[in-house]
Amino acid sequence: MARLLTLFVLFWALLFAQTPSEYPDRLLRFLDGKSFQINGDFYQYDFERDGFQRNDWIYIDRGSQKAFRLLGREPSAANPFGWEPLASLPADLDRTRPTGHFIFIDFPLDSQLFQNNAFSWLYVYPAKEMVFKLMGASAEGNFVYLDTNGDQRPDPLPLSYQIDGDTILFKAHVQTEAFMPPTRPDLPPTPCEDRLTTQRQGVSYSVLSRSSYQGEIAYDCSIAKRYHWVLARPSLTIANVQLVRKIRIHTASEEVDATITYDYRTGEEHFQGSYNGNGYDCTSFYKAPPLPVELSNNPARLEEFFNAQWANNCTGQLLSTTCPAQLVECRSANAIDTSRPGSISIQNNYRIEDIEGRIHRVETKQRIDFRP
Repeated sequence: MARLLTLFVLFWALLFAQTPSEYPDRLLRFLDGKSFQINGDFYQYDFERDGFQRNDWIYIDRGSQKAFRLLGREPSAANPFGWEPLASLPADLDRTRPTGHFIFIDFPLDSQLFQNNAFSWLYVYPAKEMVFKLMGASAEGNFVYLDTNGDQRPDPLPLSYQIDGDTILFKAHVQTEAFMPPTRPDLPPTPCEDRLTTQRQGVSYSVLSRSSYQGEIAYDCSIAKRYHWVLARPSLTIANVQLVRKIRIHTASEEVDATITYDYRTGEEHFQGSYNGNGYDCTSFYKAPPLPVELSNNPARLEEFFNAQWANNCTGQLLSTTCPAQLVECRSANAIDTSRPGSISIQNNYRIEDIEGRIHRVETKQRIDFRP
C-alpha cells in the first residue's frame, strides 16, 4: 500500500540515494590525480609456524612505528579488526618487503553515507599492482572491500599509482560507461542491472537493482543514483499511467506479500495480498494528479511523478479507503526492523500512454537482503 511503498523508498534512500552518482564513480573522481600519505604497511607473518592463518598479519604505522597484530584480540565494535599492540617485532620479519600499504583518504562520501570515516582507507597490493577500497568489517573481523559487481568478492579499483617515499599518487585509467538512453517504442526492451554490497551501522546489505524499458521513457537502475528516470526527448505529454506493483517484505516484525495496482487518471489504488498473516482486498482513492501532464527532463519531477507520490498518505491526499490503518499510515524508513536477517523487494510494471497514443513500458525491480 502507500505506506509500504513509502517505507521502501525511504529505506532505499537512507542507504543509497544520498549520493548524486554511483559510489565507484565518485570515488575514482576523488582519487584521480591526487597524492596521499602512506599511513602504514602490512606484512604477512606466520606467528605459530603452522601455515598462514587469518590472524597472521602485522600492521606497522609509518608515523608512530607502532606495530599491531590483526585479530590478536576478539573483534568488537570499538576494535572491529581485533588489533593487538605488539611490544616488539619478530626478529626475522623482513621490513623491506611489505605485503601491502594502507592509505587513509577521508573520502567525503563515506562520512555522508556511514556517518563516519572509520573505513575510508585504501589497501594497495604491490605484488599485483591492485588497489582496494575498504568498506567495513565483518562480525568475524574480516576486511570488507568494495564489491562492484555483486559476486561477493573484492574488486580492484581501475587505478594506477606511483609511490615516492611516503607518498602515493593515483591515476584513474578507465571511465564508467554512460547510461543507455531510452529507445523508440518499436525497438526491443533495453535491460539494466546493478549490484552492490555494503555495511551500515553494523548491518550488511546485498542490493540488486534491475530495469528494462521499451519506448522513450527509461529507468536507470544504478543503485546509488538519486534520480533514475530519463526522457528521450526534451518533453513528453502523459495521458495516463497504469502501474502494477508487487511488494514482498520479510523482516523480524513484518511479513508482506501483495500486489498493488494504480490508475493515475482515477486516483485509484487497489491492494490485494497479505500483511502479517492477514489477507486484504481493499481500495483507496487519492486526489489524482492532473492529466494530461507535460513532463520535461527534470529529474526530481520525473522521480516524484513515476513513484506515484500522489498515492501516498505522507505526501498525497487520501480521499477514501476501505483498507486498515496499518496499510495507509505514514511511517519513516527507520521503522524497518533489521535486528534479524530479512529482505525487501519491489517490482514495478508501468504502462505509460502519451497524448499521441503511444505506449511506453518500463519494468523495475529492487531487492535488499540484510543481515546484522
